Amino acid sequence: MSRRKVGLTILFSLTAVLSLVAALGAITSLNFAGKVLPRTMVSGVEIGGLAYMTAQQTIQAKSRELSGLRVSFSLNDKSASASLNELGVSVDGQSTLSQAVRRPNSFDWLSISYWRSMFTQKNLTLSYSADPLVLRQKVETILGVTTAAQDAQISYSNGQLTVREGQKGISISDAAINAAISTALSTGSSTQTKLEYAESSPIITTESALQTKQEIERKLIPIYLSFEGLRFTISPNSQYAFLAFSPANGRLFWQVSESKITSYLNSSVATKVNVKMLPKTTQFDTQQVTQEGRDGREANISKLAKEVARTITEQTDTSNSPLAI
Repeated sequence: MSRRKVGLTILFSLTAVLSLVAALGAITSLNFAGKVLPRTMVSGVEIGGLAYMTAQQTIQAKSRELSGLRVSFSLNDKSASASLNELGVSVDGQSTLSQAVRRPNSFDWLSISYWRSMFTQKNLTLSYSADPLVLRQKVETILGVTTAAQDAQISYSNGQLTVREGQKGISISDAAINAAISTALSTGSSTQTKLEYAESSPIITTESALQTKQEIERKLIPIYLSFEGLRFTISPNSQYAFLAFSPANGRLFWQVSESKITSYLNSSVATKVNVKMLPKTTQFDTQQVTQEGRDGREANISKLAKEVARTITEQTDTSNSPLAI
């Protein structure tokens, strides 16, 4: 056989093989147009080769099933679980399906990546959506953790100053929460996820509040008032109720509230000092006196409150010079 004939035979053979490959590729591409590529799994369910509508129904059924799946979290010695639905997670089967279904294209079979995806196992995770802030708050709620640091506070109760201790805050990692959800949606089951977190300290510490409380208890002394032989004493325990507290530069500072002093003086002093005026009354026809009149008097509580506030602030000793009412 001449070289020319051999060459033509080889050429025709290669052409036939290439034509056959092209035909097979085109047929394969046409066969899977609008279908899910083979060897595709979604959350443990095989959907490879399914038509669009069938795959959609399968994924929707799986989405409904997984909405009730409980995800477990642990944080230090606390643990809790909640369903994806309770956490506000919305499973988006439609987005997942759009990743799995091949769009019609007569020439994509010419790409090596097409054949690679055709024969490679594909494990897709159901897409989902959730508000990160709401999701984190729900996880914090079921775990019962304090998210924001709480400053120590001083309050008045039953004649005493009490300190409410400050508490550290915890900020849970969003990445750990999302990883737990993604794993649950990928496998269709849930394992307990240990959450990472960062601590934040209160600005006003318990030690600082206790220091302020002790400072007040050392400084306040009894305040004495006098009026026409009457003597009143405002003890330090009563003065605690006059105080208001405000944070600044990591400390609790205290100041005296005149309105609180006024309220105290009205109930404890004015009722014993003030005298109601009584008019003199007589009978019209006989001019007989039926009620002797009486002058009234009223303590200047507003002025006295200012004096008491100044006395507390300046820590003036009034044991020998009582404040005049």
